[in-house]
Amino acid sequence: MIKGFEDAFMDKQSDYISLCLELVKNDVDVVYGWIYQTPGMITFGAFFKKNGNIVEMEDLVSDEMIDSFYDVGYGDVKKIYDVCKEYEHKCPNMIKMIYNVKTKKYDANYTYFDDKQIEEINPDNLFDEWVDEESNK
Repeated sequence: MIKGFEDAFMDKQSDYISLCLELVKNDVDVVYGWIYQTPGMITFGAFFKKNGNIVEMEDLVSDEMIDSFYDVGYGDVKKIYDVCKEYEHKCPNMIKMIYNVKTKKYDANYTYFDDKQIEEINPDNLFDEWVDEESNK
């Protein structure tokens, strides 16, 4: 691992999780942060577990707050990939972050797709599949 990369990379992911928590005023049990990027595209989102149920942003906060989340979030997400570029480290195409608010446990899954896979992927479907997967647990 490149010296300093791991800390810088984790710091930027923490910023994103903090933004998700700020959106819902820390009033959830689990944060599921999701980022997808390819050259020329960045998309991201979040959903939550509250009182044992999976809930999406739209169910918890106003459209105005969601717009603000996306405005600020774009910069936070871009910084994650700027760290990869700065340290000349390959950027994951997809990051799934899970943060348990009560235990403060954090876990992340990083996925790297090849160019052919990227051409066939619909990022919205990937996000929806993850929401469904967590809902069915």
